Amino acid sequence: MKTLVIGASGELGAAIARTLAAEQHELILHGHKNVIGLNNLADEIGATATLECDVRDEEQVRTLIHQANVQGPISGLVYTAGINPTAETIANTSTDVWSDTIAINLTGAFLCVKYALPYLRSGKPSAIVIVSSVFGLSSPAHRGAYGASKHGLTGLIQSVAREEGEAIRINGVCPGPMWSENVRRIFARHAKSVGISVEDYVKQRQAQIPYGRFLQPQECASIVSFLLSDRAGFLTGEMIRISGGEF
Repeated sequence: MKTLVIGASGELGAAIARTLAAEQHELILHGHKNVIGLNNLADEIGATATLECDVRDEEQVRTLIHQANVQGPISGLVYTAGINPTAETIANTSTDVWSDTIAINLTGAFLCVKYALPYLRSGKPSAIVIVSSVFGLSSPAHRGAYGASKHGLTGLIQSVAREEGEAIRINGVCPGPMWSENVRRIFARHAKSVGISVEDYVKQRQAQIPYGRFLQPQECASIVSFLLSDRAGFLTGEMIRISGGEF
């Protein structure tokens, strides 16, 4: 399967790329800021190519998708690009933070899907997986911009599923707290805001998860791999919660 991974320079994107490489996907990796890390990952796993673009820029995305398909159409697309801004009430959320969150988390996914669809239709069986969040299913206080961007992905995924039918399967994964560098930074900010140590905040947050621990990037990557595969042949338009029992 020829698969384009958007956001492969991030920790989760890299885990997904490694998992797919182990399952013999022909991989094209996208990144934006950490290009050196992206190239190192490509060398490590034997990716076919690396491509760089800002997913907020429509013309760059159009060019990226074309370049990914020059040697034949892709049959898989994974969108993992995203930002997770500092927790804030809607009343105190700046327009810049709102716009940037929507642009990267939602509009970037829309642009990649939009321009990939014609190629995916010719590369049957084809599948798309978009990384959302549990906050795309139920958004808490102080996470309005992030939650809105992830809720929007649900609408995008369900619309494409109904429009494309059996030609292209599309699903989303909704991870809960994942033990990644980005989440650790977020926990540190939250701990500081409530005046407790990071260690105590992590313990409190972990205690809220029935499974008793945080999700690992590799575990999320395995679900993405499954959704791309023929084993998920009747799944489309679904949002798969990966939360360790936390609702």
